[in-house]
Amino acid sequence: MDEDGFLLYMKERRNSPGKIRSYINRMKRFENYVTEHEVGKAMKDLTIEDLEKYVEWCKENNVNPYLEFFGIREYFRFLGIKELPYTCNQIMQMIQLEKFKLKDFLTADQESAKKLAGIGIKTASQILEVGKTIKEREILAGKSGVPVDEVLKFVKLANLARCPGHMKKRACLYYEAGLDTFDKIAEQDPELMVKFLDDFIKKTSFDGSAPILGDARSSIENSKRIPRIIEF
Repeated sequence: MDEDGFLLYMKERRNSPGKIRSYINRMKRFENYVTEHEVGKAMKDLTIEDLEKYVEWCKENNVNPYLEFFGIREYFRFLGIKELPYTCNQIMQMIQLEKFKLKDFLTADQESAKKLAGIGIKTASQILEVGKTIKEREILAGKSGVPVDEVLKFVKLANLARCPGHMKKRACLYYEAGLDTFDKIAEQDPELMVKFLDDFIKKTSFDGSAPILGDARSSIENSKRIPRIIEF
């Protein structure tokens, strides 16, 4: 780890001493993990699977993985490794989905969410795990008593929430406006998409706001890159 270089990088960006100290400590812990568990691997060669293993290590050792990745992501930016900061964003989003309740989606049917919770499916990450395929969703509908179309809606909302910035409201906005898969979002023009969503909100009185242009661009770019894990 280039601690001196990272320290200067953080100071130039006017980070507080406490933040700098915490980020360096997190990177030291991560570096020790990589040295011990990923012997011979350079930072630039780490994969999403390697980083996911670190998430599990953190959980096993009472370390908050979400906070860890703030420091790791910033160090990858300092190194100029293009893809890994994005990979960190993906992982941080998935960590959040482990705690995000299905009932908290803005347009969630509360009775259906309650039935799914009754069979142990309470969070976005849980429904993504058990509802990837058409067959799995049919089984889930049979076990829970929730109509298969409603199960699919929850799966689509949870899937959209894998994109940074898409959680309680934004995932629902895209879903309700018909942009319910990453493939559909990925093919949009950002300016036209903002106008389309703004018009949709005005027509339907959806309880939310359209993304600003920068957020729309980010959603489109992320949608092009996020791995497809759901069978439609």
